[in-house]
Amino acid sequence: MPHKPMDDLVRAMSELGIIGILAVLVTLILTVFWLLLPFLVCAVQRSISNCRRELRVLNRTLEQMLSKIEVASKASTDVSHLDTTHSTTANGQVP
Repeated sequence: MPHKPMDDLVRAMSELGIIGILAVLVTLILTVFWLLLPFLVCAVQRSISNCRRELRVLNRTLEQMLSKIEVASKASTDVSHLDTTHSTTANGQVP
């Protein structure tokens, strides 16, 4: 009767016992994670790079909006001192 690779595998696993089988499974799982780790790191770095780019664009947009608000605010305060329709003297007369 010829030996088959599957028979050898079953025989080796039965000799290992439960603890040995668990150790082999944990080792296999860790090996797979270790092999996939560079791909995970690359995906995270790409995501961080995209987020950083989007944040820069949002920051520029916010700065432009704030500068427009500042310009509008300064323009309104610069013009407000020219409005003399409501100014009065101490005794209530218009100068």
